[in-house]
Amino acid sequence: LSQKEEHYLPAAVRAFYSQRFKERLDEIIRKFKIDILQTEYTFMSYYTRDIKHIFKILIEHDTSLFSLFYSYEKPLGGWYWRRFSNWIKKVRFHKEAYKQFDRIIVFTQEEKDRIENLVSNADIAIVPIGLDMSNYNFLGESEKILDLVFMGYMGHYPNIDGILYFCNKIFPLIQIELPEISLHIAGSGSNETLSRLSERRNIFLVGE
Repeated sequence: LSQKEEHYLPAAVRAFYSQRFKERLDEIIRKFKIDILQTEYTFMSYYTRDIKHIFKILIEHDTSLFSLFYSYEKPLGGWYWRRFSNWIKKVRFHKEAYKQFDRIIVFTQEEKDRIENLVSNADIAIVPIGLDMSNYNFLGESEKILDLVFMGYMGHYPNIDGILYFCNKIFPLIQIELPEISLHIAGSGSNETLSRLSERRNIFLVGE
């Protein structure tokens, strides 16, 4: 990345950018006839910004960042201005990214409205998240003790927030009913706060 790009891009784009991946992507597009290019997560759009001749779809997973208070850039403590600066970069990056896609897929009307406030002419489709419970067979009465597994990159604030909430508010209630149940937390990027969870009964940090 150039110095200009380093200054302009959000931290997540800079941290995970791979020139080797970009070169491989370009090679595949040159070699094969690609009808549709689907991008998961807006930050990945940095790899596809110069691709013009393929129908491009973006799956937008999280538009909460357009509110600093509700996004996971909300400070957990300290470094407020650094977080605010990165939030501004994220909003600007997303706004420019949306313009390059022929179709954007979101999961709720609220998310659609947020994007339209930024890019009025965006082609946005809503595909609601749904689960047909009749397709799943759940265990009935059993003497077997069930174990729980949480998997996720622990450098990602929503994962940290989610597992801390679960361990503090929900897992103790489960342990009342099932005293021997265990929780295994798997994923890289664990910090000191998460490491202290392993001091609790039947909670295990597996790491990578």
